[in-house]
Amino acid sequence: MPVKQKWKTFFFDSNTWFDVVETPDKFKDLLYTHNGNLEEILGSKRSVMSEEKKHTDEMPRFGNRREHVGGKQTLGEWLKENKIDLGFLKSQKRKK
Repeated sequence: MPVKQKWKTFFFDSNTWFDVVETPDKFKDLLYTHNGNLEEILGSKRSVMSEEKKHTDEMPRFGNRREHVGGKQTLGEWLKENKIDLGFLKSQKRKK
């Protein structure tokens, strides 16, 4: 029986998405709005203000808008740091 992974919630902000990503299905929706460009999403930066609050309970904010320029941590690095496996993307069918 597969082990259900714990998902950590984050906020993502771009021209095509402005919402909380709290489940793997929401991540798939985010990916869909970016034409399946996983590299672009994983390379998106954490906002500078969010990095300053890194050690609080505040939800991290990632994206590719002006407030993310200068951010040091990428979403891909944050997912890896939080042991979030993107293996679920192998089944790329998006729920309607």
